[in-house]
Amino acid sequence: MAALSLLTALAVFWLAVHAVHHVWARRHAARSVLPTLAALRRKRLDVTLRHAYLHLETARFNDLHDRVALRFARGRRALWQRAAHTFYNVGSAAGVLGMLVAIGLLCATAFWSLSSLWRPPATVPPPAPAFHKRSLNAPDFGAHPATGTHANAGDGPVQLLIPGVTLPMSHLPLLLLALFVCQVIHEAGHAITAAMEQVPLLGVGASLLVLLPSAHVSLPAAGLAALAPPARLRIIAAGAFHNIVLWLALASASQLGLGAALWSCVGYRDVGAYGRVVVAVEEGSPVQAALPVGAVILQIDDTPLTSTHSSQDLWSLYASRNSERQSTEHLRWCMDSAWFLGQPTSCCDAQDPMSSSACFVSDAVESHVPDRAQRCASTLEVLRPGLEVVKRCTAAADCAEGSVCIRPRGDQRIMRVDFTAPGRDDAHHTMVWSGPPEEFFEDVETSAYMPRYSFLPVWLPALIGTVMGYISTLTLSLFLFNLLPLPYLDGSQLLDALTDLAVSIPSDKQPDIELGTARASSPPRTPHWYPRAKRAAQLTLQLLLLLSLLSALWRAYG
Repeated sequence: MAALSLLTALAVFWLAVHAVHHVWARRHAARSVLPTLAALRRKRLDVTLRHAYLHLETARFNDLHDRVALRFARGRRALWQRAAHTFYNVGSAAGVLGMLVAIGLLCATAFWSLSSLWRPPATVPPPAPAFHKRSLNAPDFGAHPATGTHANAGDGPVQLLIPGVTLPMSHLPLLLLALFVCQVIHEAGHAITAAMEQVPLLGVGASLLVLLPSAHVSLPAAGLAALAPPARLRIIAAGAFHNIVLWLALASASQLGLGAALWSCVGYRDVGAYGRVVVAVEEGSPVQAALPVGAVILQIDDTPLTSTHSSQDLWSLYASRNSERQSTEHLRWCMDSAWFLGQPTSCCDAQDPMSSSACFVSDAVESHVPDRAQRCASTLEVLRPGLEVVKRCTAAADCAEGSVCIRPRGDQRIMRVDFTAPGRDDAHHTMVWSGPPEEFFEDVETSAYMPRYSFLPVWLPALIGTVMGYISTLTLSLFLFNLLPLPYLDGSQLLDALTDLAVSIPSDKQPDIELGTARASSPPRTPHWYPRAKRAAQLTLQLLLLLSLLSALWRAYG
């Protein structure tokens, strides 16, 4: 159903785009039947629409780029310009290092994929019931979204972000927005360094292919080819350098706790020291009736959600542990032995997923009570939520005479969630979840921030935190991916510039879709062995990339 809804929405969207483009094209043609020089100067936007591909390009920012280039030209000895050159020289070094890291990571991923395919089935350990975060969220920004749906999707060095598989389908717009923001930051690096090196800007553009957005800047091929290799290195590496700088800035902001300070300024208080705020519950989930939005979760089982630092996120820590061990460890209660022995044993023999009872095992105190007796009991009756405090025990000796120390059987999955009602910090409640814990974490989304005022939405910090988490993940991914020396990626031109720098002769440039450049008109003067070696290396990397992607898709959908 989700796939059908997505296809329907895409069809409606592209029909609307074609309709708007048809009306816009007719009006634009009617206004300028005989174009004059003034009309051509006013034509600032070029629109190309073909099937499910939309491309926009404008020269509106060319004047701004020229003014920035003029300031760089006038202030060649200024401190700020020397600082800019030093900054982007560091970017060149970061680009070279990033290329090596990206190649190493790709080789490691391909090797891991091959070894997992050839490993004998008997030696493959069964997957642990662990959880994987849907995104690399920074807790400081307030979001603690539900965990991933498939543990296998996160295996291996590379994890794919697939809406509906490793991510919730509802996060697709946020993921696409984060991708476009990361690309704009990337292209800004190319544009700024082009102005610094006095390379004019032909235009900036954005495109949409089905639902994948992209951005680019167009620079003249002749202007790039005329630059010295160090200057070309700065321009080529600047985009990826912007991505890694953005990632470092977000990581630093999270570690320094800047998110808490910002949210405090706009009317939110940080409750991360003692709990997590419920900001959303999956529609139709059994949790929806018991855990209201706005409630503050204080404790899960015997793990209080207290944290003095954003990096100590016990909610994520609990979710990442082995669910079976967490659901059975420490969950023991002293119960009356006569009451316990009078319970049925049916659910211990055949499990009923719809039953509210669970199978409990006893550690007896008295000799007439059989040790390890198994009985079915209502989880609500055992845990006594909101009625009285039941004595806890770790062994039979901890209980009084006439009592047994009971715990859920090893295959039973019971989780106790203690929370306060929305707006009432003194009203404590307990919800008992009977079932796989991963389903609970799937259905509940939390935040570390509670609004001080009723008109503020409780979901806003979680939404911003999720977007920032995706930006952090994607900007690091773009840094590594763009530096692979593959056709149409920055890494290919970076390798050319490095070769030019090594041999001190200009090289023949390839067309770059991202930078909008065309093939240089100068004849190739690279060493005779370089083109063949580069093609062989690119073919090898393409095969490794294909193998890694197929392996990741197999794990995600397998």
